[in-house]
Amino acid sequence: KHRLAFRGVRLKNMLLKKPIIRCILWMILMLLFPVASGIIVTVYKADAVGIFLVQGSFMTMSLIFPLLFVFRDKMKLHTFGITFDISREETKKVLYYIPMFLSIIPLLAKGIDWIGSRYIGSLIFFAIMIAIAEESYFRGVIFQKLISIYDDNKTIMLSALLFGLAHSVCIISGSSIIIDQTHEHWIH
Repeated sequence: KHRLAFRGVRLKNMLLKKPIIRCILWMILMLLFPVASGIIVTVYKADAVGIFLVQGSFMTMSLIFPLLFVFRDKMKLHTFGITFDISREETKKVLYYIPMFLSIIPLLAKGIDWIGSRYIGSLIFFAIMIAIAEESYFRGVIFQKLISIYDDNKTIMLSALLFGLAHSVCIISGSSIIIDQTHEHWIH
């Protein structure tokens, strides 16, 4: 029992002294959500829409942990890149998207394929939630933990390395959910 308590103290000291290990643990925590949702959609043999909705929902749930981190450390949301101030310059950038929206008008005039719109809507939900979760974990929690210890260059390199490491899971599995599901949807 004494030996276990000693190991627990050593582990805690190691985590405090080695922020990179804490960052790896944050990365693993984030990866648990897509892994768990992947197991669920595989067991229940979900279609593409179901896959995107379950994966997107799990990534939404994963945001609980970065939010707890923000509130615990009394951080501001702008630390994560979230701002509510919209400048005139930022508003001008939106104008670049007008041609894209105008290109949709002929499609709307032709009619809406509701099956396709469910697919596209669930894909958009999935993509947005993945992006928000990744930014919250990597640019938010992990970057903030590293920047408090290391200089800017080392922080950027380490957070980029962890980001790449997290995405190597797709390489190991041999697939990409978006490419596989999009291909499957449009072929069949």
